[in-house]
Amino acid sequence: MGKLLGPALGQLAAAVCGIRDELSQVRQGLEDVKASLGYEYGRANPKLPPFDPYRLPKRWLLEAPAGETAEPARVKAALSSPARRGFVENLGENPALVTLFLEPGDGYGEQRMTLELLPGRVYDITHAVDRVEVAATAAGEVRVQVLAQ
Repeated sequence: MGKLLGPALGQLAAAVCGIRDELSQVRQGLEDVKASLGYEYGRANPKLPPFDPYRLPKRWLLEAPAGETAEPARVKAALSSPARRGFVENLGENPALVTLFLEPGDGYGEQRMTLELLPGRVYDITHAVDRVEVAATAAGEVRVQVLAQ
């Protein structure tokens, strides 16, 4: 009996080793594809909850007179997580200074980006945002709409 099963078990062990080698090559190929897609489209932070298409967006209208700052849109407090989609739109007739904030956490400090949003222009939110602040320039009052999900 051992003489009959011995060669068959040897062939089976060799086949299993071959399958294991092929699987490790496939796994390495998938890791390479994942890395290249991450470089191309960015890497999602696994600590951010995934986007939920069934959740309606929140909307803020921020208004400030000339030279003043409007009450900030506290996006993270309203959504219970940072916004990852949406837009900031200048509805007024004057340029607005818009500052997007990401609060400190996980080893990085507070991140902010300030941009001058011209009248009628829209900035698409494609990254995490915790808070949006709007300030008017000396040109006059501003009206900015923030829509975030």
